[in-house]
Amino acid sequence: MTLVSVLVAAYKPTYLESALKSALAQTHREIEVVVVDDSAGSAVAEIVERLGDTRVRYLRNETNRGPAISHARAIAEASGPVLGVLNDDDVWEPNLAARLLEALEASPEAAVAFADHWVMVDGSRDDAASDECSRRWKRDTLAPGLHRPFRGLAVLDKTIPLAVSALFRRAAVEGRVIPAEIGGTYDLFLLSLLCRSGAGAVYVPERLASWRGHEENLSIDVSCARAEEAAAVLRILVADRELAELRPALRAVYGSALSSVASRNLAGGSRRRAASAALAAVRQGHMESARLLPRSLLPRRLASRLRPA
Repeated sequence: MTLVSVLVAAYKPTYLESALKSALAQTHREIEVVVVDDSAGSAVAEIVERLGDTRVRYLRNETNRGPAISHARAIAEASGPVLGVLNDDDVWEPNLAARLLEALEASPEAAVAFADHWVMVDGSRDDAASDECSRRWKRDTLAPGLHRPFRGLAVLDKTIPLAVSALFRRAAVEGRVIPAEIGGTYDLFLLSLLCRSGAGAVYVPERLASWRGHEENLSIDVSCARAEEAAAVLRILVADRELAELRPALRAVYGSALSSVASRNLAGGSRRRAASAALAAVRQGHMESARLLPRSLLPRRLASRLRPA
């Protein structure tokens, strides 16, 4: 059977044991779990040791490298031809690997197979939140089966939950450098690699994983660093020739991301960075960002008296 390598970049140990147990409990038994420990303490190593499963491979970063570099290391160390990302706070259903691998192997032209997922609130599945998530990312009306090409689906609609409930071919991403500055948006970068050259994506309309919402989740992080990561990956996508047909739409999204960088830096970061990001946003056609320039150039004491337009 095909070996599936499960990639886990472990930073917070709070829910890690549940995540790892869900990977090891797959009905598809040819599984290896590659854990890259990006934490500061010994808790991750202790959890792996306590599990005592030889299918888990433990690697430790000497210093904190962030999500992008940690996942790049996991990809490089993986043995299987098929990979899946499992966040250290999420959970896979027991049949995720079997169902998605079956779909992927039935479509040789596909680079990725993906499914829908549940949303957990306070540790329990929330039906209303799950339904809203499906609607937001357009999976509630998405046709099952092969979508080819799927560039817009991947990088504009962001319909494919690569870091929650997906399996993809290692050959499509192997050897590609994942820039450190894209941080937690590594999944969007990987999707841009998977959708190259007209490859396909297969949708399995089932909820095969559970995404955990909590206060430390990167998806709800509104820091300057998070905004910078989103802008960094979009800058790469705008310049990608493979995505030329999407460039006008990507420029609009990139301009909005730069505007967020400017706003967040104005609120509590670098005013110089706020000014440069606002100007860059205007150059991408996001003219609303022009209103941020006066505030970023004034002394902070005076700027605080100006009300946002």
